[in-house]
Amino acid sequence: CWNGIHPRMHDGFPAAWAEYSESLIGLDPSHVIPGHGVPGTIDALRELPDYFRAVDGIVAEVQAGATPTDFEAPAGSTDWAGIARFHDGIRVLAGR
Repeated sequence: CWNGIHPRMHDGFPAAWAEYSESLIGLDPSHVIPGHGVPGTIDALRELPDYFRAVDGIVAEVQAGATPTDFEAPAGSTDWAGIARFHDGIRVLAGR
């Protein structure tokens, strides 16, 4: 889990991560201790499924010819740290 930081997606599967994030939300945790970012609440998990689905859609657009840096961060993540990580992840995912 990430909280307030763009995930490093280079070797990941955003659509699968969205589903997995939803399963974690279903556990209804009172606290979330992310692997990246500061401890938080279930709200940290609630942001992730839509984020990962947006990334998956952006990857498809880049594979069709768009440039990764043409895209802003998904809604709700514009103030997260690591926007360069977001763009680089899109580039790598689109190239595989």
